[in-house]
Amino acid sequence: MIAFMPTIYEDELCYSWFARYYCHSGYPAYGYALDDLFGKRAIHFNAGYISSSFQDDAKGIITNMIPMETLILEHTMFPTARFMEHQRMQKALECMEREEGKASSLIPLPKGRDTRYLRYCPCCATEQRENFGEAFWTRTANINHASVCAKHRCKLKNTGIILSGKQSPRLHIAEQVIEDTEPEFTDNTIEVKFTEYLTKVFHAPVNKNNQIGISDFLKSKLEGTKYLSVSGQQRNIRLFYDDFMDFYRTIPDNSITELPQIQKIFTGYRFGFFEICQIAFFLHIEVSEMVAPVLPEKSQAEVFQEKVAFLRKEGFGAKKIAGILGADFHSVQKAGITKKKAGHDYSVRKGITREDWGKMDAEMLPKVGELCKNLYFNEDGKPGKVSVGAVCRILDFPNKRINYLPRCRSEIRKYGESQEVFWARKIVWSYRKLVSEGQGISYNRLCRPLNLRKENFISALGFLSLFCSEEEAACIREVL
Repeated sequence: MIAFMPTIYEDELCYSWFARYYCHSGYPAYGYALDDLFGKRAIHFNAGYISSSFQDDAKGIITNMIPMETLILEHTMFPTARFMEHQRMQKALECMEREEGKASSLIPLPKGRDTRYLRYCPCCATEQRENFGEAFWTRTANINHASVCAKHRCKLKNTGIILSGKQSPRLHIAEQVIEDTEPEFTDNTIEVKFTEYLTKVFHAPVNKNNQIGISDFLKSKLEGTKYLSVSGQQRNIRLFYDDFMDFYRTIPDNSITELPQIQKIFTGYRFGFFEICQIAFFLHIEVSEMVAPVLPEKSQAEVFQEKVAFLRKEGFGAKKIAGILGADFHSVQKAGITKKKAGHDYSVRKGITREDWGKMDAEMLPKVGELCKNLYFNEDGKPGKVSVGAVCRILDFPNKRINYLPRCRSEIRKYGESQEVFWARKIVWSYRKLVSEGQGISYNRLCRPLNLRKENFISALGFLSLFCSEEEAACIREVL
């Protein structure tokens, strides 16, 4: 039973807060504190996140002191996930608020080969002891790959505490672990300025309504630079990579070491917080732009197309336009030219006329509707996925025939659903089947017949209420 919960400090990690609770509780072993907080003593900690669900009493006390969303956004490493796709980030935050799933299954955590340790700034620790009477673990000192304190310009120190969800559940108290050591200052101007930039981005409020992908935003910032052609169609990533590596050559822990890493960031397949901030700092992007990105009204490619179109109307040829704009001749030739689609003679296609397609559309509509119903629920009641491909295979339609049957295609789309919604429907069906058969409810019994992976199951939890009551949804969530 929690008798006293200390105040959480600004920028303090949740893990540090829990460790201080154990220290102030007077318990002889940390297992008692874990039992108070989580209702169990055997849990694995990832020090950057909340690693398990709170027990009811503890959750009531904690959320009275600080809302769960604020706890996640301001006292875990969640802000490093700000550059993920919008929907994925929203879902991760919602699941963490509801304490569904682990951080490792919701957001991309660092998976480098090097062992990572809990770190601290000696100067910050000294200030903490002077101001609060004790030291504590901070988020800023534990941003992956950061090696300098932006405030004091001294190098961060590693402890012997490994940052991994596979470690023992022990609560390491900062005041007992952090020793009084001489700070080691750095004179690396680039490293210090970049760390200041990185820290400002990290501490900026997470924009939960941002719909602009970071890759699209970074690509827009290449416009007007030597890394993007005048036509806006070609990026010189090799030149960018060479200049980037030269710029950061003095930083000891540069997370980008290979060209494909940069390519994946610009194509939307990589979302590393440190790496993206490195690119943004290199391109001189303001912090305010990074946390609330806005795309230009017109891209460089669109502006180029308009300029070419205007000069053509003025009577200039492609070679002259290329000279005026400083562009490649072939880019000017291609600008504004789209290949006209050849007219389609329907009467030639297997002897079918336009009127025949309309007749077939009307005749096939009832059959397609009935087929969609049968696919949506199989004979045994098990949910099925309705798609254009599935319907065409059963009807033995040639490729693209459905494109000429608009009413049939509309009927199929009525049953359209996202993959997560489909999984939720299957999970509810499996749960009700187990209940009707009088079987116990467990994760394996629910998901094994459905061939669902754990990450699929977690991603579907938010959609359970579409197909079942809140009581049933709560029972399903308890299997995790």
